[in-house]
Amino acid sequence: MRVDYIKEQELELELELELELEGQEQEQEQEQEQEQKLELELELELELELELELELELELEPYGENSREEERREEKLKEMKLRSKTMDEGQIRSDQIRPDQTRSDQIRN
Repeated sequence: MRVDYIKEQELELELELELELEGQEQEQEQEQEQEQKLELELELELELELELELELELELEPYGENSREEERREEKLKEMKLRSKTMDEGQIRSDQIRPDQTRSDQIRN
C-alpha cells in the first residue's frame, strides 16, 4: 500500500514536471516568435527609411551635386563676410574708446 502511494506521488511529480517543461518550451517559442516579429518590423522600417532617402535623393537630383556644393560655398562665404563685418565693427568700437575712460563710461557710450 505504501509502495503504491509512493509510485502515485512519483507519477504526479513527473506529470507536474512535464507540464512545467512544456509551459517553459511554449513560453520560449512565443518569445522567439515575438523576437522574429520585432526583427521583421525593424527590417521593414529600415527598408522604408531607405526608400524615403532614395526618393528624396531623386527629387533633389535635378539640382545636382554641384548645385548643393555651390549653395554650401555661398553659405560659408556669407558666414565669413558676416564674421569679418562683426570683427571690423568690434575693432571700430574698441578704437573709439579712449584710454582715460573708465569701464562704466565705456558702457554708457
